[in-house]
Amino acid sequence: MLGTPKSGKSTLISKMMDPKDTELIHSTPGVEFNYVTVRDEERESLGQIGVHSTSYKHFLPFALTKDRMNNSLVVIVLSLEKPWNLEEELLYWTSLLEEHIKTLQIDDREMAKLRQNV
Repeated sequence: MLGTPKSGKSTLISKMMDPKDTELIHSTPGVEFNYVTVRDEERESLGQIGVHSTSYKHFLPFALTKDRMNNSLVVIVLSLEKPWNLEEELLYWTSLLEEHIKTLQIDDREMAKLRQNV
């Protein structure tokens, strides 16, 4: 998850971990990593997914690597505290993500395959 500080990333992660829990995990500066247990309708555990969260571009290379691209989903979280900044924030994070993906040097054929999976 990417987003500015206090945009709600930790709240989303907390609700993914347990939608009924009223206590929220506390946000940490820099980067967070949590495991979210995936459950079926009967609350049986099906597995876990790792969730990285950051507000800083310097941590993106640790969360999104070339090896993880095939099994990753990027969520950009925008704060509604200042709705007039939504477009600017979205453009910032999408351009940052695009530049980072370019640094991964993924060949054209593999990139086309990744795009098909979106």
